[in-house]
Amino acid sequence: MPVCVIEGPSGLNSNSKKELIEKVLDAMVTAYKMVDDRVYINEYKTENYGDTPHEMADTNWRVQSAPSRVFYSIIAPPGLDRDSKRIMFRSLTETAAGIYGI
Repeated sequence: MPVCVIEGPSGLNSNSKKELIEKVLDAMVTAYKMVDDRVYINEYKTENYGDTPHEMADTNWRVQSAPSRVFYSIIAPPGLDRDSKRIMFRSLTETAAGIYGI
């Protein structure tokens, strides 16, 4: 049973969440060809988030000043071939970019 946990900023409406979940399920079923896939969304308010800048010379951490970045955690059986992984992650990236407006 593949499971995907999506971590991202809060603020998506219920229709956007539904679309996000459906598109992630489509990508996972296409890649793994298994039943009983699961998707969970964890949302983070800005006050619960911080990150480091892209340049390590800059020590001004971004704390409570920007929406959290979106990332996926996938827990699934090993052995998925490289092409299927690429297709799935391309789909997940495009989905996150579209839904979160990145």
